[in-house]
Amino acid sequence: SFLSIDDHVLGSRSPSDFVEQDLRSLTLPASLLLASSPETFGKFCNGDGQVAEAICIFISKFEVSFINVYRANSLNECRIRRTLCHALLEWDNLQVEAEEIDALAQRQLHQDTSIGPPNEPYSLSSWVYHHKLEMVRTVIQLGFEQAIYAPYELAGMYWYLVHICDIHLAHLERISYYVTETQAGCKRDIHNDGREQALQECETALNRLFKHYSWLEATRALASSLHLIYVVVCRHGHCKQPSKVYSTDEMRHEIRMKPFLNVTVPVAVSAQDLADHSLLVKSSTEELLGRLTTSISKSCQSWQRISKTSWNVGHVGYGTEKQILDAKWQNDIRNSLRTAIMADMVAVKLKQLDVRTGISRFELPELSSKDRPHARWIVPVVEIGQKENGGTRG
Repeated sequence: SFLSIDDHVLGSRSPSDFVEQDLRSLTLPASLLLASSPETFGKFCNGDGQVAEAICIFISKFEVSFINVYRANSLNECRIRRTLCHALLEWDNLQVEAEEIDALAQRQLHQDTSIGPPNEPYSLSSWVYHHKLEMVRTVIQLGFEQAIYAPYELAGMYWYLVHICDIHLAHLERISYYVTETQAGCKRDIHNDGREQALQECETALNRLFKHYSWLEATRALASSLHLIYVVVCRHGHCKQPSKVYSTDEMRHEIRMKPFLNVTVPVAVSAQDLADHSLLVKSSTEELLGRLTTSISKSCQSWQRISKTSWNVGHVGYGTEKQILDAKWQNDIRNSLRTAIMADMVAVKLKQLDVRTGISRFELPELSSKDRPHARWIVPVVEIGQKENGGTRG
């Protein structure tokens, strides 16, 4: 109900302003596409208002969809995941429309030489794609939290999380490039009365992009660490795939990738690609352990850097609500850092494995266990023992 008090978000901002503010703080700082007056739109569009009308239609279509993403996060975890799976298809269709509007805006930009040199940031579709990638990542991580994945799938799904993070990081770099170009243009335009506000908008957008990038980088490093741990554990006889009596690899893969199969971008990986990339059959265990050490070190450093920041980028919100959100932010980061430290302890034990030793104990901690500080990061409990008569003992 807080999202729709008197048809306003939090009772103070119209839904269109809510969408525009997010666009401005991510992909469209200091942009004529979000100019507040129809006169400015008309000037940009050479008087025909075609782009202005298209932008208005775009924002009106996203008012409900964008607010629903926030609304979904107030539900329980099962409903969040189900709602986001439906939202993915909706946003995928809307991304096509956003690309058409971007193409129209670019044609108009190229006609107006006063705007600057031609470029193709495709800001609207980039904004849609960013939020869509966040949904994909959330759906994957909720799968760990809700124990949707079987033990033998953990290595593959943590690799898939790494894959999505790689795509998202590259996308954020692309957005940052065009925001930086906009910022440089504003600095050169010394006679513009709105120069200071434009520079502030660019700075806010770059800060937000950096925060997203830092978070994704830390998430990627931790997911990569867990992926490597499960690959090594699998090679020592645990988390193996059961016999295929009533199914095939393709059928199981189709069920697992069902939320993403009908999404145009990012393209869901095939069963063969998932197996090839996640099992790492061409890499030796020694190579994997070396990569694991590097990945865990990067993960710990990344979460430690993030812990020194605040959840708030735009300096919005004061008093109790800011303190509550900061506390939740810090708690989530602390638990992620604890997970990375626990993964490092498991890596140290795995390095002790040789021809005389094996894994004597392997457990996946329950959701409420002290061995699982974060619901979305599952670090196995591993103990090493001496082999005896073809087996192991603790």
